[in-house]
Amino acid sequence: DIILTKTLIKYCKDLYYGNVNPREIFNTWNIVVKKDFPYNDIVKILKTSDIAKIEEVCEPKFQQYKELKKFLREYYLIKNELPKIRSKLYLNSKREEVKNLKKILFVYGDYKNQKNLESDLFDEEVLEAVKSFQERHLLDPDGVVGPKTRYELNRSVQERIEIIKVNLEKYRWLPETLAPERIEINIPSFYLKYYQNNKKILEMKVIVGKDYIEDFRPTPIYFGKVTEVILNPFWYVPKKIAVKDLLPKIKKNPNYLEEYNFKVLYEGKYIDYKKINWYLYNEYFFPFNLVQLPGDKNSLGKIKIFFKNPFGVYLHDTPYKDLFLKVKRAFSSGCIRLENALLLASYLLNEEEKNILDIINSGKTVQLKINKDVIIYIFYFTTEVKNDKIFFYEDIYRFDKKILEKLKKDDE
Repeated sequence: DIILTKTLIKYCKDLYYGNVNPREIFNTWNIVVKKDFPYNDIVKILKTSDIAKIEEVCEPKFQQYKELKKFLREYYLIKNELPKIRSKLYLNSKREEVKNLKKILFVYGDYKNQKNLESDLFDEEVLEAVKSFQERHLLDPDGVVGPKTRYELNRSVQERIEIIKVNLEKYRWLPETLAPERIEINIPSFYLKYYQNNKKILEMKVIVGKDYIEDFRPTPIYFGKVTEVILNPFWYVPKKIAVKDLLPKIKKNPNYLEEYNFKVLYEGKYIDYKKINWYLYNEYFFPFNLVQLPGDKNSLGKIKIFFKNPFGVYLHDTPYKDLFLKVKRAFSSGCIRLENALLLASYLLNEEEKNILDIINSGKTVQLKINKDVIIYIFYFTTEVKNDKIFFYEDIYRFDKKILEKLKKDDE
């Protein structure tokens, strides 16, 4: 009885808290561990012998958690090994391998025509199924089975099961409820959602920190209070960005600073950049501070949204809107660029967009306090369910691999 009870309590705690410490994965994690473990509810269930209710009491109550569990059960039921795709396939391809493509797409729910599975023609119906699969994997939905699509098609069912299990674990780390008014940013999906009274009222694309191995600048996984909106912001360039990104451009183009409206500070005073021999300086020796003035070329755009954090990270507008056309949007140095900063600012400030634009068009730099509690949650979920379809996203910062290793070790 004692051994069984201990095992049950461990199982319940793993469901409630998770069995991986998030701080071992994300060194920026700052959510406080849940405290109110439901011992009393567990005891009541044990007295009724209705053990099945244990999960209901201990697991996260988020709808996404429930939806992912449903797909996890479905994927466990896929018993046969799926075929592999070796060739490039596209509309009007006619070959035996198209049958394998249809079988994979049928199992995953993108292709519905079971009667046509034995046809070897890549027709319009298959094209739409491939596009559906690509959209669910954050790929360019061109309907062509090229290298990236082929890679996702050839991933095993077991891999997808592991991805879902890793993401279920992440939900166990969260508080039982989130702030009713909040911003949620999911890094791997490159999207922001804004909630009021727990109802989603806004969704937009975002650009997050770089995932390049040789130049890794991740957006931190962090949770903080949004405090103010700054219109026509100055950009005080962080030293790392100044020496890695801007200094090479300055050396290449002597007029770069003037063209992009930068000023140079040395020992707290503005100096004439034309008198500086930039070739004398590098990332190890750079005694200047660069400041970009407000304007159309300012890298922060016209709006900066600040939230409390120790990393110098914030949300902001951008003059480079074309980057939002990309499917994968990991281009920043850690800050989060917004597809529609004006719309988000209007919700945060409870102010009409026109009134905000009037201030922006005045050219003045204005700081506006947010007079309500809005919490920003920066998440890292590599799968989610939307409209009864499961979406899988690239593990761009390679965190899932670490979580999976720890989960497997715990299972041992």
